[in-house]
Amino acid sequence: MKANQIALEGSAHKIEERYTAGGVKVVNLVLRFNIHKDKNTEEWKSSFIDVKLFKEAAEFPLEDKMPIKITGWLTQEKWKSKDGQERSKIVVCSKIVEASANTEIPF
Repeated sequence: MKANQIALEGSAHKIEERYTAGGVKVVNLVLRFNIHKDKNTEEWKSSFIDVKLFKEAAEFPLEDKMPIKITGWLTQEKWKSKDGQERSKIVVCSKIVEASANTEIPF
């Protein structure tokens, strides 16, 4: 794996398509993935991360709650809130997405 490369498997949620000023398609989604099993209930605990798909990955036919695998890199987005405070978040950017057959993916 290259430096700053990440591979995640989970289910796609909140899928939104947009186009850049240059007409390039970008797909934003939230990936839900399992972190660990609760010791008391044996239920999986999930986490969520924002994902941006580019190039061929943006053309992949996604559906809500669809299990997928992505390979990409982490980036930090920064902005100022309405009240002038600096904000940031980590986002996964990916050019590779594929369907997953994993049966333990949360929906």
